[in-house]
Amino acid sequence: MKCWLYASFVIGKMGLIIDKHEFNTTGNYEVIKGLSGPFRYLLDHSGDKKIDKMITQLLNVFVKRSKDIPILNHQITGWHYYPSAMEQKYMTVDAANGCINYGVSHGMGGPLPVLSMAYHKGFVVDGLKDAIDGLITEYMNAVYYVDEIAYWPGRVTFEQYIGQHEIANMPNPMSWCYGSVGILRALYISGVYMSNDKVMRFALDELIKIARMDLSSYLLVTPIVCHGYVGTAAVLSLMYQDTGRDEFLEKTIEMVEAGTAYNIKRFFDNAHQIASNNNTETLASLHDYLEGFSGIVHSILSIIKGVHSENEKRLLMT
Repeated sequence: MKCWLYASFVIGKMGLIIDKHEFNTTGNYEVIKGLSGPFRYLLDHSGDKKIDKMITQLLNVFVKRSKDIPILNHQITGWHYYPSAMEQKYMTVDAANGCINYGVSHGMGGPLPVLSMAYHKGFVVDGLKDAIDGLITEYMNAVYYVDEIAYWPGRVTFEQYIGQHEIANMPNPMSWCYGSVGILRALYISGVYMSNDKVMRFALDELIKIARMDLSSYLLVTPIVCHGYVGTAAVLSLMYQDTGRDEFLEKTIEMVEAGTAYNIKRFFDNAHQIASNNNTETLASLHDYLEGFSGIVHSILSIIKGVHSENEKRLLMT
């Protein structure tokens, strides 16, 4: 199915609930399971009346979502949502009053670059720039530093967001999905498209510091795209293409080598497990794009060739 046809289907389904409470029950604006990914593809086909209409519809949905909302007598960002029962099972704290997600894959980091791209393409919707500026402000207010390196919390509860409960400001893995690398890439893209030199420079400077870090400080343990070496390498490779900074190229090469070495060992370990247990679930995970071999191989090839891939677009890296 063509990406814009899928986007049309998603928008049609979303149109049924955007005025209902269900709209705020999950992170449905996100990249992986929400609207940001299809939105990015639509922007590649702007200029067609039918597609431009869908883009405008989506922009109105995102702008509506961005407006502050009252929760228990507090005005907080409209990107607040109530996690599903499945998501809550994997959270270490209770989020009965909802939460805010800063990650690129499942949080506010998805809308930021895609809204900025739409603005740059000349789409005019009331409140669009305010929505983008609000997202940037959220990130600039939430950043914290450990050893002069910028980090963000992954997901915070309503109570943490308003300061009633403490947030543990610890180093996080430098992954695409939740880490500083993915968030800073989103801020960099937004800075470029919005002609906001301050945001662009901030993101670039912080990414240069990260590229100079020892690889062990990245806290990555797998080679995969989502939260491993190769996804982070893809972001740094794109930063090299955009800026020509040698720090990004050197760290990209180092990460690809580390991810490939790990990948070979994991391949034999998992192949042996599958042969022993006939585990079809493990076999499927081996070939997944975000968490398996297909993503590892495809991303490494994109890095070697120095070209943008369609999957990098889907993940809003470019």
